[in-house]
Amino acid sequence: MDTATHTLHRLTSYRPGRDWDTPFDDPRVVQNLEISDLSHLPWFYKRYAQPLPLIPLPRDLPGTSPSAVSVLAGTAEIAPAGLDLRQLSRLLHLSAGVARTMERPYGTWLFRAAGSAGGRFPLELYVAAPRGLNVPAGVHWYDPLDHALVQVGPPPHGETPIVVVTGVPWRTGWKYRERGYRHVYWDAGTMLAQLLAVANSAGLTARLHSRFPDTAVASLVGSDDVHEWPVAVVILGEGTPAIDATGRAISGEVDATPVEFPLVTAAQHAGDVDRMGPPWDGGGPAEVSLDADEPVETVVLSRGSQRRMNPTEGLPGNCSAQLWARRCAVSRSRTSSWCTTSPGWFRASTDGRTSRPRSVPAGCATSCTASASSRASRATRRSS
Repeated sequence: MDTATHTLHRLTSYRPGRDWDTPFDDPRVVQNLEISDLSHLPWFYKRYAQPLPLIPLPRDLPGTSPSAVSVLAGTAEIAPAGLDLRQLSRLLHLSAGVARTMERPYGTWLFRAAGSAGGRFPLELYVAAPRGLNVPAGVHWYDPLDHALVQVGPPPHGETPIVVVTGVPWRTGWKYRERGYRHVYWDAGTMLAQLLAVANSAGLTARLHSRFPDTAVASLVGSDDVHEWPVAVVILGEGTPAIDATGRAISGEVDATPVEFPLVTAAQHAGDVDRMGPPWDGGGPAEVSLDADEPVETVVLSRGSQRRMNPTEGLPGNCSAQLWARRCAVSRSRTSSWCTTSPGWFRASTDGRTSRPRSVPAGCATSCTASASSRASRATRRSS
C-alpha cells in the first residue's frame, strides 16, 4: 500500500509524452484548477483583519566587514555578537524582505531578497521572543512590505528567540499544482541558506532545526496546518528556544480563497513529530541523536566520495517514506546544497543543481530525492 508521500510522488511525477500540467485522473488530485489564473492570483503575504500592535523595524541596517565568500566558506573571523532590533531587522530584510517591486497590469508584483521558483515566494516568517531581551517580546509576524513586526501572540516561554518559517502551499500550487509542494521546500532551502549566512556575517548564533514539534510550532504562530504549516525553526542564540506558547496566536489569512491540495496536506503531516531534533551541523557530517526506537544512519553526499554505496545501503531497514519526505530543504546556491530529512541527514555539493542520491532505495523514495536532478552525487555512508 502506498504511503502518503509515495502517492504524492506517483501522482505528480513527470511522465514521457504527458504534459506536466495535466492532472492525473485520480479523486485525490485537484482536477478543475486553471493554473496561473490571474483572476485568482494568490496574495503575496498574509493579512490580518483586526488592527494589531505593530513595531516598525529600523531601515538603517548595520553593516558587516567580512566578504560574502569568506562567510560562505566558513573562514571569516567574526566576533560573537548579541541580537538586537537592528540586527534582527537586517536578518529579516536580507532573508525575506521586499527587495523590489514591478508594476503589472493586474497589480504590483513583490520580489523578495531570496529567490523563488516562478516568483511565487511561498514562505512566511515569524519571530518568537521571551521577555527580558533586546528584541520585542511576543510572537510576531514579519510584514515584508512595511518591514515591521506585527504581534500576533503573547511572549512564549523559553530563553532564546526563534525564527519560524512556514510554507503556504497555495502560492506555489497556483502555478505548479500539487508539484508545488516540492517548490515550497526548495525555496525554503534558498532562503534559509541566506538567513544563516546573514546571521554568520554579523556574529550571531543561528541554529537551524528541521525536526521540531509540528503541532506546537503551528499553534505558536497561528498557522492552520492546512493552508500554512511550519517548515523550519531557527534558534537565534544559546539556551532553551522560546517555543512554548503562553496563549493563543491570531491566525490571519493567507489568501481570500486558498485552494487545498489534499495530497500535499497528507504528505506534509505524514512526517509530523512531537519533539525538537538536532540542529543542522553547518557543513560537516552530523551525528544524529534520536530515540532508541528511531533507527538512523548518517549519509554524506559529496562529489569527492571515496567509494560508491550499494543502492540498498544507507537507510534503516524499516525506512518509511512518510519520514523521508518530511522537510526537504534544498539550497540552490552555488556554494552548497543541502537536504535535511528525518530520520537522516543528506548533504550535497552540486554546483547549483539538486541531486538524487543513488543510495536511496526505491522503497524509500521521497518527494525530495525523487524530484531532484538525475545527475546524482556519489554517496558514502559514514561508519562509526
